[in-house]
Amino acid sequence: KMEAGKHKAPRIGIIGTGWGVTTQVPAFRAAGWEVTALCARSSGKAEQFGAELCIPFTTTDPAALFARSDVDLVSIVYPPMAHKELAIQALAAGKHVLCDKPTALNADEAQQMHDTALKVPKQLALLDFELRALETLKEARATLQRKEIGELWHVRVDFSSVMMADSPYHWWFDRAQGGGLLGAVGSHVIDYMSWIVGERVVAVQGHLRVLKKHLDDAEGKPHTVTADDSAMFTCKFQSGIHADITLNMRATGPNDKKVKELLFIGSKGTMSLEYSYGKLHVYDTEGKTVKFQEIARPPAPVPQHLFGNGTYHLAKELKSWFDAPDTTDISLLATFEDGLHAQKVMDGVRKSSDSEGAWVDL
Repeated sequence: KMEAGKHKAPRIGIIGTGWGVTTQVPAFRAAGWEVTALCARSSGKAEQFGAELCIPFTTTDPAALFARSDVDLVSIVYPPMAHKELAIQALAAGKHVLCDKPTALNADEAQQMHDTALKVPKQLALLDFELRALETLKEARATLQRKEIGELWHVRVDFSSVMMADSPYHWWFDRAQGGGLLGAVGSHVIDYMSWIVGERVVAVQGHLRVLKKHLDDAEGKPHTVTADDSAMFTCKFQSGIHADITLNMRATGPNDKKVKELLFIGSKGTMSLEYSYGKLHVYDTEGKTVKFQEIARPPAPVPQHLFGNGTYHLAKELKSWFDAPDTTDISLLATFEDGLHAQKVMDGVRKSSDSEGAWVDL
């Protein structure tokens, strides 16, 4: 089994040629990792990206990647319907695991992943909620812990953007395969919001909608879209605090005219996190800025968006842990247990939506 601290540079094997290729390869390399293996669903893509990115081993068989001695960490960025089996197999092979969100297709699968991780406590089993690694989100969490805005009264999240506007139909538009905006963006929101507040969600109520109901696939075959592209839901935390979340991926127009914000409203002020690039603002009761923090852009060629930066900082934290596991604290990163919590919330939102917005206890 792979152990931290044994090699000059830690080595990652990536399963998936979407996000894994566009963002994780440059981000992990910039953070000091070696990308030693790549797995794709087609041999053509595996060979193409392996050659273009100078990755020494490519395959279409995840088991072949798990068997390699030059892979310390496996990153799983396949669609959600494959997450459970791949994560369990990677852990069984002795690998550390970083799994993309949403955790799985449902909470039952996420529970199996968490149960497996508990059996191998010396191996990392992490969810790729990468924005936790950004200093602005860490400071937001510390701001609430220090009660700088007093008693927390309410949380509000607004995310309006345009995603996959010209994309043909594929798994992302199929609810049964784990597609939809709730899983793609809502999973992030649920995790960061809960982590910053420092509480679990205990009940949810919500509505999911499919706004664009029909799409053709790449061959021109028509399909009915079943995965949500609009989500509105309320979360109740353990202390009774409520959070209202609105997500929409059909909002066209300039990005600076759209709302992407996490707002924490307290008895002594308000804290705002701009979701578009992670700027942190804290205002007093008179509306005056008492704190402002902005994160630096990641080094090229890491993608210059928020999630590219988050991936880069996540990779840096993991690199520090591999270099010195006994003295590096990565306890703030999201585990399979956190992924299970996010999955339970998403399942609850879907159940509520299917029940015309009834409250669902988790």
